Amino acid sequence: MRGQFLTSVAVVALFAGSPALAGSAPPVYNWSGFYVGANVGGVWAENKSQEVGSLTWFDSPPAPEYGASATGLIGGVHAGYNWQFQQFVFGIEGDISAASADANTSRLASFNLTMVQTSSLTGLATLRGRAGFAVDRALLYLTAGVATGNVHDRVDDPNNAVLWDNSGWRTGWTAGGGFEYAVARNWTVKAEALYVDFGNSDAVLNNTNTAYRFRFKDTATVARAGFNFKF
Repeated sequence: MRGQFLTSVAVVALFAGSPALAGSAPPVYNWSGFYVGANVGGVWAENKSQEVGSLTWFDSPPAPEYGASATGLIGGVHAGYNWQFQQFVFGIEGDISAASADANTSRLASFNLTMVQTSSLTGLATLRGRAGFAVDRALLYLTAGVATGNVHDRVDDPNNAVLWDNSGWRTGWTAGGGFEYAVARNWTVKAEALYVDFGNSDAVLNNTNTAYRFRFKDTATVARAGFNFKF
C-alpha cells in the first residue's frame, strides 16, 4: 500500500511539474536582432509654392500660395536592427521606396496666360530611429529621422515651355509611428504612418532670371503595411 501511495505521489509530481500541463505561459517574444522586409501602401504628396522674387508673374499681389497635391502608391524594401531592454525596444531602420504621385494645376497668370504647375514624388528613402513598448508579441513604436525624396516641381507656359523647374532629390525630416506584431518566431507584420517634410527650395525663371523666383515647399504623408523576417 505504501509503495502504491509513493508511486501515485511521484506520478502527480511529475505531471504537476510539466510546463504544458501546469499551464505555464510561453516564453516572451524577443525583439532584439537584425531584420529585413518589404512594404506597400499609399502616399499623399502636397506642394505649396509662392513667388518670392522682386518681380511677380501672377496678377495677385501680394503673392498668394499656389500648389498641387496628389495621391498615389508607394512600395519598397527596408532593413533594421532592434535592441530590447525589458519591455522597451529601441532600433534603427532604413528604407527605400518607389512612388507614383503626380498632380497638375492650372493658374491664370499675367498677360492672360494659363500656366500649368506640375508636382510629383517618384522616390523616397528614410533613415530613422525607433523607440517602442512591447507586450510579448505586440510592439507599439514611434519613429523619426531624415528623409530624402525624388521631387519634381515645375511651372510651364501654354506652349509647354518650362518657366520654373526645381527637380531632384531633396532632403528633409520625417516622423511617425506604427504597430508591429510577431506572427511567428522569425516573421512579423506591421502598419505605420509617416509624415515627411522636404523643406523649401527656390527656382528662378528659366534658371537665369533671379528677379522672378518661386519657392516650393513639399511634404508627403505615407501610410503603409509590411512584413519583416527577423534573423
